[in-house]
Amino acid sequence: MNFKMEKFIKELWVPLIISIIVLLFHTSTYYMCKFTPFEPTLVGGALDQKIPFSPVWVVFYVLWHPLLIITPCLLYLNNRDDFYKYIVINFLIEVLVIFIFIFYPTIYNRPDLVVNDFFTWVLNIIYMSDTPATNCLPSMHCIICFTAIYIIVKSNKIGKKCKVFGSLIYVLIVLSTLFVKQHAIIDIVSSLICVILSSLIVYNFKLDNKLKRKIEKE
Repeated sequence: MNFKMEKFIKELWVPLIISIIVLLFHTSTYYMCKFTPFEPTLVGGALDQKIPFSPVWVVFYVLWHPLLIITPCLLYLNNRDDFYKYIVINFLIEVLVIFIFIFYPTIYNRPDLVVNDFFTWVLNIIYMSDTPATNCLPSMHCIICFTAIYIIVKSNKIGKKCKVFGSLIYVLIVLSTLFVKQHAIIDIVSSLICVILSSLIVYNFKLDNKLKRKIEKE
């Protein structure tokens, strides 16, 4: 038991450090891009207005944050190849998103929030930490979710039950961005397009034989 736990901890520090670096890079670029000199474009249409505002969905919205660390760690322990693809896909999209946020900033009008329970209290904290609601298109929340779903579904090392459960959790997180009024439908669609294009590039990239053997040995 102690040996297994020691091995688990020893292996876990690699994905932890990489995940933290990715998280810090994402957070810093997201807030830095808010200082773009260009005027933001308002997103959201008639269809978005028909989606009900439901603060209880903040539970799934917040769940995204711990999964930023948990998901890559589980992928690393299960299959290193899936882990590296997950990181590379997210990095490629992050670079693309920086240019989008700077040269085509967007903004989304959120509803007036009345804090009267636990869910609205949590949501109010999120609103205050991200005011105004700029850099909406594409949604980094959804990009991470779609990337995880793509990796999970494509993996031949993950069982069917885990694929269904993992994908369902991430789908609920994507839906939560609509119900808590953090994003519009077009933000989600643009996120999906970014993930598909980046995933096709990564999955069709042929690794050098030496590097491939090294990954398989790990």
